[in-house]
Formats: sequence, C-alpha cells, structure tokens
Amino acid sequence: MRPLAERRGLWAGVWLVSLLVALLVVGWLYRDTARHHQALARVSLTFDQAYRVQQKRLLALSVPLPEIPPARPALPVLAFAAACGGELIAWQPEADGGPALTLALPWSRVPPLFSQLAGYAVTLRGFSLSARPDDVLLVLALTPEAE
Repeated sequence: MRPLAERRGLWAGVWLVSLLVALLVVGWLYRDTARHHQALARVSLTFDQAYRVQQKRLLALSVPLPEIPPARPALPVLAFAAACGGELIAWQPEADGGPALTLALPWSRVPPLFSQLAGYAVTLRGFSLSARPDDVLLVLALTPEAE
C-alpha cells in the first residue's frame, strides 16, 4: 500500500486533470455558442434586409383604391316634403317611366329643394313647374338608384 501523502498527490493530479478537461470543454462550448450567435445575427440581418426590399417592392406595386362615396339613403317622401316646406300632393311610386312626386310649395323653396334632393338615392329625370295663386306646383320625375 502507498503512503497517504502519495495517494493525496495522486488524487490532486486526478482533480487537476479533471479541472483542466472541464475548462477545455467549457471553452469549446463557449466558442461554439459564440459562433452560433454570430451566424444567427447574420441570418437575422439578411432576413431584415430581404424583408425591407420586399416591402419596398410591394409599396411600388400598390395602387391607391378609389374613394367610394358613402351610400345615400332612400328618399323618405313625407319627411322630404316637410323638410322642403311644401305640401305633398301626390306620390306615384309605380308611375310610367318611374316614380313621380308632386309638391305644392312657395317659389322661394324651389331652388334649395334640388340640393336637398341630391342627398338621397334618386336621380332627377325631369321636373315641371305650374304657377298657382299662392304657391307653385312642382312635379318631379325620379329614378331610384340601383342598390
């Protein structure tokens, strides 16, 4: 059997060699990890550059969409007659050639009526005016807009 001092020296050598091997393994792993991180950074940079180039190409190809006007509401005949300051004489939704609206109203209310009518989903095909003693008789020939 070996003396105790020799055995301690042997174990110290084993520990020292094990420590050196462990340090070498850690150093190798750290170096490999650092290379891996550098490669990932290069790939990430390349991806970001490719993304920006693709985004510029798509922006160059994009065409602005035409502005779509908001949908106009249907013509509420009674409310329209009241808003124009007139009296509803006749409403013929099934008249030949399209709907016809007949109103009696003061002459001063006739010009603003046309701008109010433009806010609704109808097209004016024609109109006629007839003088009456106290007001004007207005007949509107309308065409409803397709929905």
